Amino acid sequence: MFDGLLRFASVLALAAMAAISVESHAQNLERGRQLYENHCQTCHTAQVHGRKNRTAIGIGDLREIVDRWQANQALRWSREEIEDVVQFLANTRYFFVTRAH
Repeated sequence: MFDGLLRFASVLALAAMAAISVESHAQNLERGRQLYENHCQTCHTAQVHGRKNRTAIGIGDLREIVDRWQANQALRWSREEIEDVVQFLANTRYFFVTRAH
C-alpha cells in the first residue's frame, strides 16, 4: 500500500512540475512577444522573417542576431529577455525546433 501511495505522489509531483514548466514557457513566450512588438516590429514586419535569403538559418544564428540588434539599439536586455525574444521568433516566425526553458 505504501508503494502505491509513493508512486501516486510521484506522478502527482511530476504532473505539477510539467504544468509549471508549460505555464512558465507560455509566460516567457508572451514576454518575448511583448519585447519584440515594442522594440523590433516597427522595422521588422513579418515579411522580413519569411524572405527567401533570410539571415537566421538556425537557433544559434537567431540568438546572435537578436543579441546584436538589442545591443545596437542600447536596449540592455538581460540574457533571459534575449532568450525570450529568440524563443518567440523561433516558434512564431522561423519555426525552428526549440527547447522549453
